[in-house]
Amino acid sequence: MLSACAGFALLGASVHAAAPVARNLSGGLDLLVQSRYDLQAARAQGTKLTTFKSAAGQNYTSQQAAAFADVTMKDDQGRLLVRVHFNGLASFKEAKKAIKAAAPSLNITAVDKTYKAGVLNAYVDIDEVTALAEAKGVGSVALETLPDLERASLDSVPSSGANPSATVGQTYPNVGTTFDQGVTQHRVDLINKFYNPNATLDLEGRGMQIGFISDSYARTTTIPATTDVTNNDLPGSATNPLNTTPVFVF
Repeated sequence: MLSACAGFALLGASVHAAAPVARNLSGGLDLLVQSRYDLQAARAQGTKLTTFKSAAGQNYTSQQAAAFADVTMKDDQGRLLVRVHFNGLASFKEAKKAIKAAAPSLNITAVDKTYKAGVLNAYVDIDEVTALAEAKGVGSVALETLPDLERASLDSVPSSGANPSATVGQTYPNVGTTFDQGVTQHRVDLINKFYNPNATLDLEGRGMQIGFISDSYARTTTIPATTDVTNNDLPGSATNPLNTTPVFVF
């Protein structure tokens, strides 16, 4: 939840950002940087601003910035996870070298040289975001945010024989603790008897390796990957009724 905390501006005082916010920031990153600059300038001038608190209790100069702060992805040093798109005006190697020089805190976590002019993910200190965005070869820098997770209830399961004993509001009980929306979205219940005993086909995909999971699945401390395996939300448990093969991470 966000809460506003009114401050009192000194008579005749004006607050200006200590540095201009780069125009190629997106995804809320521009709002976080602007808030950072405004707060720094206010402290330097002895000026109090109206601020808004994030869920973590930190102050921001706009409600939107506080909202984005609540969904940022950070490392243990507090650096923000961003996505950097190169613009092709420099080679990938040159651009990568330039951003490292511009933002010493940069910690690159993933790289794709084949997507357009190149793109990468990295953690960076918020005070170095502007320098990063203005580095040679950079087209844009976007804030990466936490995924929006929802559990699907049984009212989304088609009534064509799929688990006929289910009632609205339950979670799908066959495997794991949550219902996989992909079962109905991809019509798996129409070709697999485990999800639908009345299905005319029973294709299991045995021996196939398909699907992608964000590499963040193994990093959360709230529900670690080992718990998901034990609960059968991920394959790999020796008692999993469908798949005892662990997720292969590469």
